[in-house]
Amino acid sequence: MKLKNKRLCVLCQILGAILAVVIFSNCYAEPLKATPQKIKYLSKLEIDETRTVEIKGVIQGYSANKVIEQLEALDDGKPILIRIDSPGGEIFSGVRILKAMDEVKSPITCYVSGMAASMAAVIATACPVLFVDKLSMSMFHEYSAGYEGSRKQLKSHMAASEAMWEMLASQTAKNLGISTAEFERRIDGIEWWLSPQEAVRSGFARAIVEKVVVVKKRPPEELVPSIEELIKQIFKSECK
Repeated sequence: MKLKNKRLCVLCQILGAILAVVIFSNCYAEPLKATPQKIKYLSKLEIDETRTVEIKGVIQGYSANKVIEQLEALDDGKPILIRIDSPGGEIFSGVRILKAMDEVKSPITCYVSGMAASMAAVIATACPVLFVDKLSMSMFHEYSAGYEGSRKQLKSHMAASEAMWEMLASQTAKNLGISTAEFERRIDGIEWWLSPQEAVRSGFARAIVEKVVVVKKRPPEELVPSIEELIKQIFKSECK
């Protein structure tokens, strides 16, 4: 009797172990790529600032307009570099940038120089060629939103955001080479951070940039004005 009980306990342990593997393996169902990519390094990235578009700081209406204007102005068939260092921002402003990138006929290369988080990371996945700096970080997460208005207005805003999110999640997952379900599992209530090494290993980026060399600087008159200069311009226009 004791022998039978012992055998039964051993059998229960084996079945329990198998069940645990089946349950918890779903949490890590499929890697970003079936075969992890070898980590590649780019010893030097040469940047022509006259052909560079900056996605810097929070993505919102004004900054998105600036990016779109620059993309349209540089769309002459020659290569364009998009340099990204942004914590993300508004979904709809980011979608406008994605649409502009899709319409540009010039070849686009993207370079994450610091951070590509939230909407900025989504934009990075849309780049045909993406490099990440050796000190950069990328991050995906679920969208967050805040609305004001009546109950019906709030429902309408939420429905629009959900529809936009479903579209973005599906396209981002496709760009990453994983299923939408897998992408949503990875960001379910958490932030999914990618180091430069993980970004390349997963197939998100092509290589890690070790050094940046500016081969052609942007003329001073083309430099983006500072916040102080913008405020002065606004006050001058209002006083006229």
